[in-house]
Amino acid sequence: MRAKWTHYAGLSTRTDRRKNARSDGWTHSRCETQMGNRSLTAALGCALALLIAPASAQPLERVQRAVDGDTLVLSTGETIRLQGIDAPEIHPCRCARECDLGTQAQRWLHRLTVNGVALTRTGLDRYRRTLAFAYTSDGADIGHELIARGLARQWTGRREPWCQ
Repeated sequence: MRAKWTHYAGLSTRTDRRKNARSDGWTHSRCETQMGNRSLTAALGCALALLIAPASAQPLERVQRAVDGDTLVLSTGETIRLQGIDAPEIHPCRCARECDLGTQAQRWLHRLTVNGVALTRTGLDRYRRTLAFAYTSDGADIGHELIARGLARQWTGRREPWCQ
């Protein structure tokens, strides 16, 4: 059994997945929340977690390169902007700290995607890049990995400065 916590809009949900005989090989068997009795909110959060959680049968896509800490180019030429995170800029960076963090984020993103990525596409941004949640070949959320290493922040709806 594999448990995955998903954090979205202030709601944390846990989805447990168990192996079964379905065609995709997995079934979502239980969804819990950390918020108590808010049943409608909990139900919506669980539904969202099930939609966003990567399917284990989802094919891995080959990555050509990491443009920066939150943008990938696939082998097909499609540009992917990671949903939900903001990483420091490389081109142009505004200070030495941002340049250093941006370069580290780009290198980590490359390391995390070298074996391919599973994507959950959610739309397009204003630059016509595909917005997507990305997962490593072993199912780890790439955005969460970068945030945990201090190389990205959760997207708040506007860019926050990295130079201070």
